Amino acid sequence: MNFQMDNRTRVLCLHAAAKRLQMPERTLRYQASRGRIEGAFKEGKLWKFPVTALTSPIRQATAGPG
Repeated sequence: MNFQMDNRTRVLCLHAAAKRLQMPERTLRYQASRGRIEGAFKEGKLWKFPVTALTSPIRQATAGPG
């Protein structure tokens, strides 16, 4: 799945994204740092999240066989 941002894509800061997803900021930051939230990026030291990425489910790590 490819994610493309254009100049009109609305982004949320960590606090607003966590509130929208109803999860702790720390968890969201961890998920983003592991690449599990498509489109999440850092701007300086701050994480930013495209609104369109927050509507799709967060990719879960898959468990290996047996």
